Amino acid sequence: MKVLHITNAYPIESNPSFGVFVKEQVDGLRRLGIQSDLYFINAREEGLARYASCIPDLQRLGRHCDLVHCHHLFSSISYILSGVPAPFIAATFGDIRQAHPIERLCLYIVERFARRVIYKNDTQFDSPKYVYVPNGVDATVFRRSDRDDAITRLGLDPSTRYVLFVAGGGVDNPVKRYDKFLTVLDQMEAHGDRYTPLVMANVDREHVPDYYNASRFLLMTSDHEGSPNAVKEAMASNLPVVSTDVGNVRTMTADYDGGFVSSTGDSNDLARLAQEADSCVPNNGPAVLESLQLEAAASCRRLIQVYEQVLDENSERNRTTCAF
Repeated sequence: MKVLHITNAYPIESNPSFGVFVKEQVDGLRRLGIQSDLYFINAREEGLARYASCIPDLQRLGRHCDLVHCHHLFSSISYILSGVPAPFIAATFGDIRQAHPIERLCLYIVERFARRVIYKNDTQFDSPKYVYVPNGVDATVFRRSDRDDAITRLGLDPSTRYVLFVAGGGVDNPVKRYDKFLTVLDQMEAHGDRYTPLVMANVDREHVPDYYNASRFLLMTSDHEGSPNAVKEAMASNLPVVSTDVGNVRTMTADYDGGFVSSTGDSNDLARLAQEADSCVPNNGPAVLESLQLEAAASCRRLIQVYEQVLDENSERNRTTCAF
C-alpha cells in the first residue's frame, strides 16, 4: 500500500511544533509498514496562493499512489481541484462543530468527494463516511520522570510551582485563551496559592517531555479544540489535567485519576479544580490511553484499517464498473 499524505501543517524551522502530530503520525505509519510519501503545502510561509500553485505537483504525485490522505480541509480542496482519481480520505483539525464559515463550506465540498472524513473529537455523525480516529501519543517518549531533572534541563527555578500552558504557535492565538489562563492563576494567588506560568510554544520536540515533568499540572483554557495532543501527552506523563470542556477532553479523562474538566469553563471553576489538581498524584494515565486506543501505534493501526476499507471498496467499485 502506497499512501500520499498532503498536509498544510508540518514542522518548520521557525515553529518546530507546527503540525508535529502529522509528522509523528506519518512516521508511525511507516514503522507499521505503510509506504508513505508526504507533500507539504507551506501556505503559512509562502501564502495562500500555494494552495493553487501546488496543483501540478499533486497531479504528478497523485498518479503514483494507491490512496491519498489529506490533512486539513484546505489540503483536501487542493487535491480535489487536481482532478486526480486516486481515492482520498480527509482529516479535519480542531472541532468541526466550531468551524469557521469558510471551513464549513470546505467541509460541505470535501464530504462529497472524500471516501472517509476523519474527525478527532467525539461528535456523533449519522453518515458512515465519518470516522473517529484521534491522533495518538508515543508513551515511550512521554512518561513520568524526575521533576528536578526536568527543571534543571529547562533552566528553571526548583523552588517555583509551574503551571503548564501549551500554546502551539504562541500565546497570541485567541482560541487558546491565555488571558483566561492568567486570570485563573490570579484567582488562585488571591487565595494564597502562587504559581508561575510555564508556556510551551515553538519548542523543539526533544525538550517537550521536560515541560510536562517540570509542571504541577496542565491548565487548558481553550474555547474549542479537537482532540488536543497536550492532554494525551500530559496523561502519558501522569500530569494532572485541568481543562475547559472542549473537543474530546471529557471522554479522554473520564477514567483518568488526574482529570479535572470544568462544566462551566469560567475562571472561578477552573481555579477551584486547579487547587484539587495540585494535590493529585495520578498514576493510571498510560493505562487509560491504552484502553482508549490513544497510543500512537494503536491510532495508526486504526487508520490503516480505514485505508484498507477504502481500498477494498474502491476495488469493488472498479470490478462493478468493468462488469458493465
